[in-house]
Amino acid sequence: ATGTVSALEMYRLDIEVVNPLRIPVDPGVWHLNSYSAVGGGYENLLDIGDVLSFALTEVFHTFQVTYPPYVNPLDNELQLRFRIILRHAVELGDTVKIQGPEGYDFGVVSTLAQLLLEYRACRGYQLTGPDALPTPSCLDNEIRFIFETGGIPLDSMQLLTPLIDFTVLTAYPRRTVVSSANNFHGTHNRGDIVMSSKTVQGQMVTPRLQSLSIPRIDT
Repeated sequence: ATGTVSALEMYRLDIEVVNPLRIPVDPGVWHLNSYSAVGGGYENLLDIGDVLSFALTEVFHTFQVTYPPYVNPLDNELQLRFRIILRHAVELGDTVKIQGPEGYDFGVVSTLAQLLLEYRACRGYQLTGPDALPTPSCLDNEIRFIFETGGIPLDSMQLLTPLIDFTVLTAYPRRTVVSSANNFHGTHNRGDIVMSSKTVQGQMVTPRLQSLSIPRIDT
């Protein structure tokens, strides 16, 4: 490309890179040099700049959210199936969280007003495997697994966790979300450290009218 770059002006450079094959412990530094001639060379060096890079987080190997192929128009709940494979072993004390789109509600209905902001049992939770997965707790659109008695080791051959497979119900969504916000976000945390995470797109669910009735009024 040709053109003039003026001194003391602010410029923005947007680049795209492929995902790294490994996550370094040290994020490193970005180097930017400017030259007075194409091809560079120390004799044409004008300016140099270094800026600290940012930490990267590995992604889940697998994160799938499956919706039912058919939903009865009179159903008040929606069953979702989650399938997850992690790249790091889950250790004692780790937490795995899944946050759904706004308007989803995975927690059982609370009978006490003071418990509305507390985690409680998840609606219709059913585990397929593995057995080491603890029973989750839910609050609004979040599903949380806390590993208080054990973890999930990596498979010695694949160096991945076994498939985490379960279903859970959500109250039928009552809010229409834009496509960019219709996401499920999963994280594997070890204390304050995010070991891995991933975001996947959810299906568009159209909210239903509430208390809809059609009475017959003829005699």
